[in-house]
Amino acid sequence: MEITIDRREADAAPAVKPGGAPAGLLRAAFTRARAALLPGLVFAPAYASGVVVAVALHLYWREMAFNPRTGAILILFALGALLGGFLAYVLAASVAGARPFSARLAAIAVALMAITAGITAFLFFLQFRIYYAQWHTDHIGRLWLMQMAYTGATAVYIFMSSGLKLILPFGLPVLFAASWVFARRSGR
Repeated sequence: MEITIDRREADAAPAVKPGGAPAGLLRAAFTRARAALLPGLVFAPAYASGVVVAVALHLYWREMAFNPRTGAILILFALGALLGGFLAYVLAASVAGARPFSARLAAIAVALMAITAGITAFLFFLQFRIYYAQWHTDHIGRLWLMQMAYTGATAVYIFMSSGLKLILPFGLPVLFAASWVFARRSGR
């Protein structure tokens, strides 16, 4: 007698060893992550385009002129969304697997919000670090670490207070649409 298990059932409930630890749980997650690399490469530019359109709409709505500064802002958000979208897709695919639609939707929404904001804040930090490098010490030490910590805290504060305002009103439909597409496509 042969027993067959549906792929979705295998992803949702991994086999359990006699000791109680899930067998191959990490291997299954890595397999799902590897399978998500190519779709993630397609998903990320589309998501980044949506984020750039959302930021551009917000800048237009606030009647800000398009100049080199706003161009730099758009590039910064594009890079953050491109990297964040790819990493979020792979992470959500490896974590959510073939779970129910609502679990996949929640996994990608949380991953997109956190990773995109984190990477964009890190890009803000890199800009601050480059600008303030002329006043920071050259050698790594206690003072240098303090300068880096304060620069990082300032960059995160400015991103949270100013940068997130650029994406929130018009970026929510982009987030929901991207989450919906991921949840619908990865369940097949």
